[in-house]
Amino acid sequence: AAYFAWKQPGTYAGIVLLSPPDNFGLQRKDAGEHYDEYLTLAKRLSATDADTLMPAKAYEDPISAASYFALFAHPEDSGMFTYGDIELMKRSAIGHLACPMFITFAENGEAIVHDIQTCIQAISAVSPAPERIECKVIQGANHSYHFREELLASALSTWVTS
Repeated sequence: AAYFAWKQPGTYAGIVLLSPPDNFGLQRKDAGEHYDEYLTLAKRLSATDADTLMPAKAYEDPISAASYFALFAHPEDSGMFTYGDIELMKRSAIGHLACPMFITFAENGEAIVHDIQTCIQAISAVSPAPERIECKVIQGANHSYHFREELLASALSTWVTS
């Protein structure tokens, strides 16, 4: 949603981001010292056969070399970011959105590398309109809000009607 709001300014009255993950940061963390090696491999493989799959250790799910390279070589092009890189966040979709945003995080098991408060501070730091951002931590929830759907729905309803 953030990517489309960035590419189509003025078409969205507001954006709701539920547990925005740190995909780029998590991938760097998971790949560790092999991160650059995987990018080089993805570039080489996708040049000859874009559908070739990356090795299983490169990513948590099966992914083609072309998709891997497209996602991780230039994350700002796909709207991805990492909370630990403010400059990258500024170049990604989230750094360009001035519309109202309601962003939720789950108290437990979030798909982030940094603590929730650091993530919230990073979003505010890169936003062109930080006063239009409301962040809420859903107590007791996990990343998918399992068994906390009513708390999430209540928070969303309050934001939408305020």
